Amino acid sequence: QTEPNHAQAESGYASSNNSMITLAPQTKNINFSDQVTTAETLWTMNEARQGYSYLSCDESGDLFRRMFPDSQIAHELKMERTKLSYVVSHDLEPFFHRNLVEDIKQCERFVLCFDEQKNHQNNKQLDIFLKHWSMKNQGVVARYYKSVLHGHAPAHIIRDSIVNSFRTDGIDIKRLLMIGRDNPNVNKTVEKLIDKELKKVGGELLK
Repeated sequence: QTEPNHAQAESGYASSNNSMITLAPQTKNINFSDQVTTAETLWTMNEARQGYSYLSCDESGDLFRRMFPDSQIAHELKMERTKLSYVVSHDLEPFFHRNLVEDIKQCERFVLCFDEQKNHQNNKQLDIFLKHWSMKNQGVVARYYKSVLHGHAPAHIIRDSIVNSFRTDGIDIKRLLMIGRDNPNVNKTVEKLIDKELKKVGGELLK
């Protein structure tokens, strides 16, 4: 079992604490294939946490085999850039996203934070973060929720991206307490549009 203890470091919305990888006690024997998968998953999480590039990890498997020549797990470990990218995108991301959504559904209220910027491919990217009281962690946490890629994005497109994301994950928008931002003059139009959506279902943003 793995879990992070901080939000993704984006746009000032993340916790400053270092992330942790927590291993649950092994209660039963697992087969060799699963042991290899566990090792690959833990190494992938470490690479993501440390901010290593995919390219820099191409020779990780060879390094482990030289470091641990008597380990069959190290011998089978394969973590080239394409596999690393796949594990992050198709294994880890859905796992942590699902855990976040389940945690959000248990809280009474949550705060929405978002940031629109250009990514390394010069495409507009909407990064969404959520702050809430976590029943699991027994404290207020800030967590990366998701990113949405789009071109020109007027306020109603941003609103639709946020509202549709909540709808897809089954998050009740009435639990949205407020929209947090660094600058009070930024995204006022988006706030008004989201507030209108809340009023349609009997909610309202805290102002």
